[in-house]
Amino acid sequence: SELGMRAAPLKGWNSSLSLWQMELASELVFIGDEGVSEPKGASQRHGVEWSNYITPADGWIIDADIAWSHARFKEANPDNGGRHVPNAIPLTASLALTTDNGGPWFGGLRLRYLGAYALEETAAQKSSAFWMANLKAGYRFSPKLQVTLDVLNLFDKQANDIEYWGGACTRSETLGGSCGGGIDGKLVHPLEPRTFRLGLRGSSG
Repeated sequence: SELGMRAAPLKGWNSSLSLWQMELASELVFIGDEGVSEPKGASQRHGVEWSNYITPADGWIIDADIAWSHARFKEANPDNGGRHVPNAIPLTASLALTTDNGGPWFGGLRLRYLGAYALEETAAQKSSAFWMANLKAGYRFSPKLQVTLDVLNLFDKQANDIEYWGGACTRSETLGGSCGGGIDGKLVHPLEPRTFRLGLRGSSG
């Protein structure tokens, strides 16, 4: 179920707010070390989402979004008594400023925030919250030809884009059959370092 509203509090400002909830008969949880998803029982989720789109002046756009959610299993894990849904992100936010007045230059800056989330049912192990920024700049030589430069992870943040919790084994332990349950710990995918991407776009139409 979902309940929402849209409003225009001021000229150039459009805002939407929604409250939602859902019940799942079977929650799929990703097992990072094995690369598969497993059903883990019924769950209930609810949350709030607030989106804003603002045009303070001609050629300028601000968009800001924030989302909060609460996810729990209906029944506690019999092994540890926890009810948190692993890897269910409770808080995300983004803020972007874009400029494009139809002239040769255009670009924008976007900030993104990802809150800490439970890695296993008790939430004793959590991911690390982080934020990052992406920058985009472009130049139009003509309506049919433009060049763009994207700077991803502008401030070269050192963080993990993805984190999981589970047992891990070395390749030799797996091949030798001596791993057992593995050593529990965080399985991570680091953020890409500061990256530059240069693009050229043309059209004949």
